[in-house]
Amino acid sequence: MSVGILEVGEEFADFLHDESRREGRADRIAFPKSTEEVRNVLAMAAQHGWRVTVQGGRTGITGGCVPDGGLILNLSRMNAIGAIEGDRLVVQPGATLGEIRASIKDSGLFFPSDLTETTATIGGMVANNASGARSYRYGSVRPWIHALQVVLTSGEVVELERGVQKVDGQLFKVGLIEGELPELPMPNVKTAAGYFVKPDMDLVDLFIGAEGTLGVVTEITLQ
Repeated sequence: MSVGILEVGEEFADFLHDESRREGRADRIAFPKSTEEVRNVLAMAAQHGWRVTVQGGRTGITGGCVPDGGLILNLSRMNAIGAIEGDRLVVQPGATLGEIRASIKDSGLFFPSDLTETTATIGGMVANNASGARSYRYGSVRPWIHALQVVLTSGEVVELERGVQKVDGQLFKVGLIEGELPELPMPNVKTAAGYFVKPDMDLVDLFIGAEGTLGVVTEITLQ
């Protein structure tokens, strides 16, 4: 299924900034509703050499989803929430924290991550390894993400599950891509900035906090 790629005019002015109030610019915007549509948009961008900025709810205060030309890939319409299975819930990245809370309200379960801003999307929370007031007890969002579906820039869709795909020392393989992770010092403090890299790490964790630079997350399994 194809998805429309629209020219950016005045009607899309709100998508040129986030809560940082930094203003960006873009030529085109797309609102996919499925993983296949994300693949199609990325293929079109690769074909034409367009730079891509991935967006969710635009609630961030650091300008991470403010475009600098090219195409905006806005995932806010990918907001489906599945049924609870045990202690897990599968959601699309455009589902907001408020919607997720409402969906599990009467289940006896709760999602520990609390950003205060309930209009934040879960995709943005994953992209930024978001935290908040509850992080002092429950940590950032990272430990509460069980699995991810990711579309790589090659168009390949990979399924990553915690405890299944792991780095061998510094060597990794994600789908058809393989290589060696750099050795980066990880501060032993609460931090959500930069790539998470450790020997023998879970590959799920490589994409959490990467801000969409390594691939586009299209499905998330919450713990």
